[in-house]
Amino acid sequence: MAPGRATAHWRQRVGQRIGASVCPELLALGLFWAIDTRRDDLVAYLGRVRRDGVRAFRFRVPDGRYFVALLDTERRSAITVLAPDHAVRLGDGARATVMPGARVLQLTVLERSKG
Repeated sequence: MAPGRATAHWRQRVGQRIGASVCPELLALGLFWAIDTRRDDLVAYLGRVRRDGVRAFRFRVPDGRYFVALLDTERRSAITVLAPDHAVRLGDGARATVMPGARVLQLTVLERSKG
């Protein structure tokens, strides 16, 4: 598999939301490596965000905080990282939220509108 590539938006969000101590390019490479080698202890698949290959994955940084990465698994690019209190709606209608200070990810299924 080709290595993952970090987009400019990914680099910006990693710096803002995780901090300068984490290299955005190495984080992207590490996440794709963990996915490719099925290292579920390092990265957890949450679900499909869009049909075009964008998937949500939970990961933890060395200081213990959890984040959600949006990765395009078809184009092998890291799109953005979500911090505590951010949420993403998954393709099946579930909503993944990174809870502040939590060591787990909360998944809730929202009621779908009838419109």
